[in-house]
Amino acid sequence: MRRFFAPKETIVDGRVTLGPDESRHSREVLRLRQDDIAAVFDGEGNEYIGRVSAMSRSAVKIADLRPVEPA
Repeated sequence: MRRFFAPKETIVDGRVTLGPDESRHSREVLRLRQDDIAAVFDGEGNEYIGRVSAMSRSAVKIADLRPVEPA
């Protein structure tokens, strides 16, 4: 599963829009597609699982985020 960084303040109501660098990497290098499953972490110890809901040249949106409980 692919894992991306997003600052905590950008994760709102179970959705996040990845920043430009993460978006480009997810599209052009990892070749994610709409409805793929992805993990998002905020650098503060929180991790979420969601699905790619929209992609454009400048942004990748991940929705239906749900927290992953620590092991």
